[in-house]
Amino acid sequence: MEFIKSGARGISLIIASGDDGSGCIKCKSFKPSWPASSAYVTSVGATTFFAGNSGAEKAVTSFPSGGGFSPYDGAPDYQKAAVAHYFKVETDLPDQSFYNASGRATPDVAALGDHYAITLGGHTTHVGGTSASTPVFAAIVALLNDIRLNNRKPVLGFVNPWLYSITRPDAFFDVTEGDNADDCCKKGWSCAPGWDPVTGLGTPNFAVLKTLV
Repeated sequence: MEFIKSGARGISLIIASGDDGSGCIKCKSFKPSWPASSAYVTSVGATTFFAGNSGAEKAVTSFPSGGGFSPYDGAPDYQKAAVAHYFKVETDLPDQSFYNASGRATPDVAALGDHYAITLGGHTTHVGGTSASTPVFAAIVALLNDIRLNNRKPVLGFVNPWLYSITRPDAFFDVTEGDNADDCCKKGWSCAPGWDPVTGLGTPNFAVLKTLV
């Protein structure tokens, strides 16, 4: 209920999808992380570059990016068409007993989540995680809100219905390679054209998104 109130107040809640892949429980079921699996927040997965420090992206490989289907909450209307498309195009699915195909699906989007350089103890090292990709996407939302405010429009608030309503195929960089299998089940979700339970709608193309707000 508090998440709903926040959205009504114009607050965008951006939550990491987690670093535990499909959320395998005792090799018998999948349970994606909370609160990312709430229908009233925007869940962010992680990607990495195929090579080097730029270019095309795939699902992150240094850890399994969180995603899947909530065993508790049903899929909200705003994402049902996108999820239905995934089940139509993806053939390599986990056993149906492992997940709730009609549950709230995560993540909603993704962003680069690996090889961030930080300074620790005077030395440069590299870190990654959905806790890195999430503030990147949050910054994108902040910039979009800034554009709206400068044009005397209200902020986006709960952003998911808008994200899923975008019809421009270049608004997100579609991530179609990789998966989020973990060491427990050895099976997870695979990336696919369009939305998928690893990288969501894909990574944001700010140059396009800024023209749509």
